[in-house]
Order: sequence, then C-alpha cells, then structure tokens
Amino acid sequence: MLDEMVTGTAQGNRNAWLTKIAGRMFGVGADPKTVYNMLSVINDSFVDPALPSKEVNVIFQSILKRESKGVH
Repeated sequence: MLDEMVTGTAQGNRNAWLTKIAGRMFGVGADPKTVYNMLSVINDSFVDPALPSKEVNVIFQSILKRESKGVH
C-alpha cells in the first residue's frame, strides 16, 4: 500500500485514486484523524496536480460515513 501511495496519480484519476487509498487506510484500522492527515500529505506530495483541500475533505467525509455504517 505504501508503494502505491508514493507512486501517486495524475489528473483524470485523482478523486477515484484518493478515495481508494482512504478506503484502504480505514480498512486496516487507521484512526480517522490519521486517515485525514495522511490523505492531505499524499494529496500534496503524490497527486499531480493536487486536489483542492475542499475535495480531499469531501472524499474523507464520504469514506468516513461509509465506514461508520460498516459498508465495505
């Protein structure tokens, strides 16, 4: 998973890719605060061009909501 994170992604796949990464982090039991912080770092460092913070927040909230319902 770490290799996939640092490989990153480019325009055209950014939202789907970051959503998948978020889901995988929750899937291994990461704390929501850790997931959010890591998504921000991954977006800033490995997504080209980086998504706006607002979009990262929407992705995080969507996956958090799904995870809190127990849907995988």
